Amino acid sequence: MLRTVVCLALVSGCMGQIEGGGEEGNVIDEHDPLMPIDTGMKLDPKPVPPLPPSPAETRSGPTAWKRLGRVQYENTIKELVTWSLQASPGPITSAMYHLKAPLANLPGDLRTPLLPEPRGGFTRLDQDVTQEFVEGTYGVAVVAAAQMAGRMDLVVGKCANDKDTTNDLECLTTFIKRFGERALRRGVTAEDVAYFRGLIGDVTAMSSSRLATLLMGFLTAPEHLYQLELGEAPIAGRKDAFTLSAYELASRLSYQLWNTMPDEALFEAARSGAVLTPEGYRQQLDRLLRDPRARIATREFYRDWLRLDELPDLNALNNDGVREAATFRAFIGDLKMGLSAVRGAMIDDVLAMTEYFSFTRPGGLKELLTSELSFATNPDLAHIYGAPVWQPGAEPPSVPAGTRPGLFTRGAFLATGSLRSRPIMKGVFLREAVLCDQLPPPPADADMDTSKFDADKLTTRQIVETLTEAKGTSCAVCHANLINHLGFPTESYDALGRNISQERLFANGKLQTSLPVNTRAVPQVNPGDTTPVNNASELMQQLLRSQKVAACLARQYFRYTYGRPESSRNDGPALDRLARVVRDGTLADLLRETALAPEFRQRWLGEQEVTR
Repeated sequence: MLRTVVCLALVSGCMGQIEGGGEEGNVIDEHDPLMPIDTGMKLDPKPVPPLPPSPAETRSGPTAWKRLGRVQYENTIKELVTWSLQASPGPITSAMYHLKAPLANLPGDLRTPLLPEPRGGFTRLDQDVTQEFVEGTYGVAVVAAAQMAGRMDLVVGKCANDKDTTNDLECLTTFIKRFGERALRRGVTAEDVAYFRGLIGDVTAMSSSRLATLLMGFLTAPEHLYQLELGEAPIAGRKDAFTLSAYELASRLSYQLWNTMPDEALFEAARSGAVLTPEGYRQQLDRLLRDPRARIATREFYRDWLRLDELPDLNALNNDGVREAATFRAFIGDLKMGLSAVRGAMIDDVLAMTEYFSFTRPGGLKELLTSELSFATNPDLAHIYGAPVWQPGAEPPSVPAGTRPGLFTRGAFLATGSLRSRPIMKGVFLREAVLCDQLPPPPADADMDTSKFDADKLTTRQIVETLTEAKGTSCAVCHANLINHLGFPTESYDALGRNISQERLFANGKLQTSLPVNTRAVPQVNPGDTTPVNNASELMQQLLRSQKVAACLARQYFRYTYGRPESSRNDGPALDRLARVVRDGTLADLLRETALAPEFRQRWLGEQEVTR
């Protein structure tokens, strides 16, 4: 297998043997678990030589190597270090303390769009390898190796520093196989053993510096930093598809549902081959879904799909024409805890709802689009909703009946950080992310000049209609038919998400006038459907009846899972199957049936490769 370390590929000569430092006596004082380990490690500029690629790697293609996302990498390194230190509280506490700083230096993932949704995408698709990434992961590896090397008795075993020299070779070989399986997430071969033994030269006796060298070799290996999927056996009748190996499938399942490496039970299922059997695979799948880590990892999908990180800073006093702090404070009114806290609570509110209907009380699209349960833990947000504060773990309270149906009437989709709502952006989001319809880019001659009319005396809807729906203009076709009327039904909520029947217009710190809002619209959820809706509740019902939301959610989760856009030629049956699951089942069924699909246990070449 190709084991060129990533830093060697990008920063010539940055990886080599680690020399010097303490030997067997270099251990953590159990009475001072945060005491730093000083291994005195220094880098040898001589690079580690790579091995030639295996035959399987000649067919690997770009998507065989999927870089672990930041969260995945951080979870993996923490679990690997914890496992290596044999669950010893003192050493683990010290390791986590010293890893905190280098982990904080890792670059975050960027949301990477997948056509045909240019404004959407998922952070797990970010495959860029930057200098910052190389230096960040290398810095983590140095600290993690030092922390583990300082407790050789735990990481390698007593055979590493006993007085018996006859067991040194067996001790070293056993460690390489045992640790290597975890670090590389696959079985360790005789070739692997020879390679990693070669990192410390022609010696078998262990020391903390030699152990650190070995650990650095593992922690900077591409197979540690990447999720490698070469595929094992060709699928009958196909030249472009391979079944995943047992270890590859175990890793795919674990990173899909937990965002981290497999645990011991999943590794054992890979070793024995049980994960490749229908019964063994289902047992592991059900076990992973029951684990709390599945709840945390699934939030990543909903956070990205729903574009929650695009919720603006609600304290932006100079945003969208707001020039006076007094005016914005007058608009805010009696909120107590600060808008930054409200913004975070709005995001958590949405994620808690998706988690609730995915795991706690499994529900489907009906619940997602029409539920009146509130998950607001922040008193200000609960006040905005007119509901009691929710205590996580308790049953969620309800908002007043008929005031806030479903997910898309929650603050995260309504708040703007200004005085005005944003019906255009709400419409674009629903059209693209929730209905999976394509919108052309805005025309170059789009007219957004409001100086020609008295905008301070018009509602937000009137301004939007005047600017974008004038007959004969290049904007009107999309805005009048596809965008605006998906946003207008939620004009009964102001720019902080509060229920309103009158839009308040402010100037110079004072309320100037109030104008009635108009929420009647013709959203055309399905092309050509001119059925009107009178409010947000009727819009949610129309979305639910259309079946387009079910098909779109299936597409979005497909893209998230496989890291590529759907293929019109090959993926139709898989998408239809998932759409039926969403339409007739629950959000929990979507998670489970995606992992049970034949496609999840395969790797396809050719058209199935991601192109960026």
